[in-house]
Amino acid sequence: MAPNYSFVAEKSVISILSSLYGLEVESILNIGSYFNVNYLVKTRLSREIQPDQIKYIVKIINTNSDSFFDNIDLQQHLMEHLKMNDVGCPVPLKTIKGNAFVKGHGEDSCYLLQLLSFLPGQSITSVSASVEDLNEIFYNVGIHMARFHQASKTLKFDCSSMSSNFLFRPENAFQICGKIDYVLDKRVKRSIEKHMESFRRNFLPRVHELRKGFIHGDFSESNVIVKKRNPGPKSAQENLWHVTGIIDFEHCHYGYIIGELGISIAYHMTKSVSTPASDIITSTRHIINGYQSMNPLTFVEKELLFDAVVSRLGVSYVSGCYNSSLYPEKKDLFMMQSKHIPQILDILDKMEKKKIISMWFENE
Repeated sequence: MAPNYSFVAEKSVISILSSLYGLEVESILNIGSYFNVNYLVKTRLSREIQPDQIKYIVKIINTNSDSFFDNIDLQQHLMEHLKMNDVGCPVPLKTIKGNAFVKGHGEDSCYLLQLLSFLPGQSITSVSASVEDLNEIFYNVGIHMARFHQASKTLKFDCSSMSSNFLFRPENAFQICGKIDYVLDKRVKRSIEKHMESFRRNFLPRVHELRKGFIHGDFSESNVIVKKRNPGPKSAQENLWHVTGIIDFEHCHYGYIIGELGISIAYHMTKSVSTPASDIITSTRHIINGYQSMNPLTFVEKELLFDAVVSRLGVSYVSGCYNSSLYPEKKDLFMMQSKHIPQILDILDKMEKKKIISMWFENE
């Protein structure tokens, strides 16, 4: 049976925002999610804390879902910390009484309601861009990720009680092999099995050599928000596109820096491969270059980057197939990012791993 995704009705959200946050709702729109519910809310200018803020995101987090990760307090602290350090991300807002979340019970579930400021712009997924513009955007993604990691170094937060078994932590990618039979395409299945075995042999034995820090965990093309600086012609000194920030912190944790970069490259390849005349290796090299302009990678991180990328491609595709089998009515949503992965794997499998790494770091 499919879960009840809209387990908090719009009228209930409007009532909560009015009574607990002091916000008068003008309009509300369900903007979708995988297992939770996100609402875009437009309000009248009634909140003293942010009198110029009229748009918000309301996240309804299903704490009964198998996808729930016990990082809710880290999400709050990390976003607040990043904002204080001028790294673009949503601002978590508290209730009138100073509570970070609203706890509630639905008909057959428990939930947390979180109110966030709205980040202006559009996701990279929805951007229609030339190859030149896409390369510029990707370079700025790398810079923003590096700024994220640099700023989060000073965050003080105890993660000892958080689960280490969450599938979407980079080091846990091999767990997805337990669901590999949900991949019906035999060629894709063989490719993923090959790369997962390489990940097990090459990446996992060397994790003790890798740098760790607080990471976003899903620095994907759908979570990076960008804007054009102005509608006029681009000058030689000014970038046309800039990154407004990063959204959706549900996967954030204390983990491997190179895992974050691998996740980001994997998902941005899905944007590159769907852009005419764009090359997935050349384009994603701009993410690496942007990142290294602020936070150079170590020798070991460079060696293991390819395994970090292909392991996330495998996790994403197998997860999409598995969840689509459980909830076929949401197959288009679950496979939205994954649908290009067979094509990406085909491109990668026709190249030598060493060649790809040399192309990513060709000027070093």
